[in-house]
Amino acid sequence: SSSQTKALKFLLHLIGDLNNPLHVESLAKGGNNIKNLFEGRRTNLHFLWDFEILLKHTQSTEANEIEAAQEWAEKLFAGDAVRNRGVEDGFLAISEGMGKLQVEELVLTWARETNRWVCDYVLKDGVEATRGKELGDEYYVGAVPIVEELIGKAGWRLAGLINALAERERALGFGEDGRESFDSSILRPSRLLTGSRNECID
Repeated sequence: SSSQTKALKFLLHLIGDLNNPLHVESLAKGGNNIKNLFEGRRTNLHFLWDFEILLKHTQSTEANEIEAAQEWAEKLFAGDAVRNRGVEDGFLAISEGMGKLQVEELVLTWARETNRWVCDYVLKDGVEATRGKELGDEYYVGAVPIVEELIGKAGWRLAGLINALAERERALGFGEDGRESFDSSILRPSRLLTGSRNECID
């Protein structure tokens, strides 16, 4: 149904955002207002964590980004970088009848976990120590394992949530009108994440 399609698109976007440190941080509009350089090119910190680091790490361009993403996903799946690191924390309970407020808390828990990277690495030396700097060398090298872990977690969490929701649907059965009884509102947290702000940043 159209509501299920919308809910799935929302879920895909939500899980992606939850595993990007600057998508769960409000400081300087999520890093958009922190200008810097990456391999000599002018950029900003948000775009750096959204695209620049990933494109360099996967050696991809617009022409081959789908193939590069698939190859990277297969490597992450075959590896053990995110196994046994709590990526199954909570979503299995969804299939057992977790309520909307509990799902919200699970989502916020993941957001806080990702947000900690802002203090631990993304802006560990403060805004001014990052603003205007070249971030294509040591900073990039240190960012890669963080990105790998976060992208890996995003994949495992997305798969786990979809499996849990499918199991929930199977257990609930179908509605009287023959359509699935899926309640897409369970995937719509009412509290915004964009207000998150780390006190460790000056």
